[in-house]
Amino acid sequence: MTISEHDLKQAYSDHNADRHGLLEDYYGVLYLERAFSLNREDALSRVTFGGNDYGIDGYHFDAATGNFYLFQFKWSKNVALFRDSLKRLTENGLSQLFASAVADQRRNALLDYVRSELDEKRSLVRKVLIHFVFNGDATEADRSATLEHLRENLESKKYLLNEFFGSEVDLTVEFRSSATKTVGGRAKVTTSHTYDVGMKTYITQNGPNGEVMHVGFVPLLALREMFTSMGGRFFERNIRFALAEGTAPNRAIAKALKDILLEGKQDPATFAFNHNGITLHAERVVFHDGNLKVTEPRLLNGAQSVTTFAKFMERFADNPSIKKGTAPVNEVLVLARIVSQSADEFVTTVTLNNNRQNPVQPWALRANDLIQLQLADQFRTELGIFYQRQENAFESFTVEQLEEMEITNQRFIELQRLALTFLASEGHVERMSKLKEVFENDNYYREVFDARRLKANFRHIVLCYKIRQRLNTLVREIESAGSIKYYFAGRARNLVWALLCQAVLNDPKLDSAVDRYSDNLTIEVNFSEWLRELIRRRIVPILREAIESPPFAAYVAEGKEDFVRTRAFYDRCLDVGMDKFNWVKKYLR
Repeated sequence: MTISEHDLKQAYSDHNADRHGLLEDYYGVLYLERAFSLNREDALSRVTFGGNDYGIDGYHFDAATGNFYLFQFKWSKNVALFRDSLKRLTENGLSQLFASAVADQRRNALLDYVRSELDEKRSLVRKVLIHFVFNGDATEADRSATLEHLRENLESKKYLLNEFFGSEVDLTVEFRSSATKTVGGRAKVTTSHTYDVGMKTYITQNGPNGEVMHVGFVPLLALREMFTSMGGRFFERNIRFALAEGTAPNRAIAKALKDILLEGKQDPATFAFNHNGITLHAERVVFHDGNLKVTEPRLLNGAQSVTTFAKFMERFADNPSIKKGTAPVNEVLVLARIVSQSADEFVTTVTLNNNRQNPVQPWALRANDLIQLQLADQFRTELGIFYQRQENAFESFTVEQLEEMEITNQRFIELQRLALTFLASEGHVERMSKLKEVFENDNYYREVFDARRLKANFRHIVLCYKIRQRLNTLVREIESAGSIKYYFAGRARNLVWALLCQAVLNDPKLDSAVDRYSDNLTIEVNFSEWLRELIRRRIVPILREAIESPPFAAYVAEGKEDFVRTRAFYDRCLDVGMDKFNWVKKYLR
């Protein structure tokens, strides 16, 4: 269906005096009216006017099919605008409708009507469909890492529907375009994943805001079952994909399993003593029939153990000791912590801190931050470049999968190198050599990955990112201008990167360079020559003048080098560039 701006303004003019609300609110009215052949008054009664909607703008029940629809409407072509709506609906919206929790007295009045109709039609509802409706290309939702992550979080709340209706009710989540009639991000969840984890005894620890943690021992077989049936979704909250089989931790786990299950050299009880344990998050945890059951589990820590065990069982499936069931597989246990009743941010913090205890680089702990997902989306949509926020992620995709994601480049941008690019662009040369500290310090990290980065020209980011790959050659170019005079050049790689980033962004040839060099990560010969030209015409003259000014002249006279890695010297160089070449401070945000 086509809903024009004229139609929208007319509906607003006809009903604003009585219904109030914003112009955009009437998009939902027109959509319901046309999609379900409703009269205007019925359509008006099924949409929200005002705030506190918890991610629900409208609803409709189709008695003929038993479908109960929930809607979120955006009068926009930008599918990314649904991010906040998805979060609100996941964190509070569905529980306001389907749980017995006390209703928020400030919530939009429409939610009361929705809950009332759900109660009335409870026995008639066969499916619940959540549609995110806008007027752009809905298939873009299929390629968005951010929306995929948030949608899967929403789908994990399906157990609330099961409890409300007293049976399995299908849940379908879709992004729909009223303009192009495309459908994207479609996911039909026919059942909630619920597992018996085999934890017969446990202790419980309560958190500061209602969070609950159960601690006990679970069989590796139970974790394997979750991984086998859920696949990669089981790991979606983890910081990385599985490491290669040849890594030291995986070799150690495989050897222990071989000693226990194939050769009988160790008692299966020893595994739990020698293993650090795993951490799970579950949407719901109940004790039933003598065992702990979890709904929609996600592994926060322990991916190597689970994948190594799964591969071990697959590899030796035909081994007599495994095949005949003589090996005590059920007795191989690991210590497990199961976290539930926790907000998304709390789970992220738990994931981060659990993985700090393992030999993991600090940037890997940030892989699933929302800003990282958003950056991945923009690199993909704007440039067809894969952003590797999770370790080893690029290698895990086939060529066909990358093509489906509309990744057209065979090289990828790495999270830590992107951080260095942002630091260089703003002259934080002193932090560039302390990258671990940047990712471990929350304030530094927030400065580097500020949400304003999403407003940057991503082609400019690529140009500054590519400089790093030619730094050694460019430093030698400076040394060739006078190896004695510029003796410190070898220690100034970060400074050169930072100054070159400003030189690039201030160069009159920038627009031409964007057209020629910014749609891929290949280092073209002409790009390298452009950088060398900037070294000769801009960077060397700036350094020459900067080292002749106090206090840096004295440092040079004494043969010191550390000053080139300070913010003070960068600032002096930048001042020279502004005075000598009319530079203006440029930021990648």
